[in-house]
Amino acid sequence: MISVVIPTFNRREKVCRAVTSVLNQGNVDLEILVVDDGSSDGTNNSLDHLFGNRIRVLTQENAGVSAARNRAISESTGEWIAFLDSDDFWLPGKLESQLRAAKANPNARIIATDWAWSTAPSVGQVPNTSFDTFSRVNREDDRFSALLRMGGHGLWLPTWMVKHDLLKAAGGFDPSYRIAEDTKLMFEMARSSEIVVEPTIYTIRSGHMDDPKLSTGTNGYSLELGNCTLAILDDLQRWINGRRLPKSKKAVQRLKSHFLMCQGLQHATVGDYGPARSFALQSIRTLQISPDLVRAMATIVAPRLVGKIRKAKQQSSRM
Repeated sequence: MISVVIPTFNRREKVCRAVTSVLNQGNVDLEILVVDDGSSDGTNNSLDHLFGNRIRVLTQENAGVSAARNRAISESTGEWIAFLDSDDFWLPGKLESQLRAAKANPNARIIATDWAWSTAPSVGQVPNTSFDTFSRVNREDDRFSALLRMGGHGLWLPTWMVKHDLLKAAGGFDPSYRIAEDTKLMFEMARSSEIVVEPTIYTIRSGHMDDPKLSTGTNGYSLELGNCTLAILDDLQRWINGRRLPKSKKAVQRLKSHFLMCQGLQHATVGDYGPARSFALQSIRTLQISPDLVRAMATIVAPRLVGKIRKAKQQSSRM
């Protein structure tokens, strides 16, 4: 059986669309657990009216998306757990495709698929080179270097189907992370499981933020994403350095350098030139040869100019 976990908060109409997309998955043995994380918009009544006993609705005081997912995991009964965000939806055939992949790859306890933005539903987001790595060469070093080449966030959570026991061993989602909690969990689970990615688009992403505090400004979101990702990469780098993973060692250095540089650029954009220089210097210290070198040097020498240029680009992209 597959247990499908859907956390939601004040998304009455969208969560009903998400549930419908799960019920349209075909001949799959599943249970659907929707966690209403303190909604005040009538979500619970709508779910009961439309779906009745075809789904289980768990209600709780607002505790955040990680706590909501963990609650559903603890009450689920399936061998596999699949995740879906309440504002997104699956295309028919997703779970059947993943079950076939799991049967063909018995050592893989993480099965993912490709996904697309709702604005471009035919354009996949996961590079084919990464698919080749995951599907054919699932050695530890290849697995982690592929994840890191995808920026750490490439295997998006609503594409996952994960063995229940693997989630439990990894400790579930960290409630202290408002963002990138899925990236943290993926790197934990990948230490003890192979990964298979089905190169077909089965999940459509809307792009809404789960936490309204994160959606109030581009810089605020980007800074928090960078801080959380850097903490994850610091932990992962310590683990990689204790093993013989040469490709992963270089990949984590490159990705850390990139996120440090991004933090510098974000600070420069809002006029925080001291932190901008500091992050740029850290980026250079860990930098492998990459396009970030020019950005790092420019931020050290002329952070005010870099900030103005970046701010102008952001404004023009919103037009």
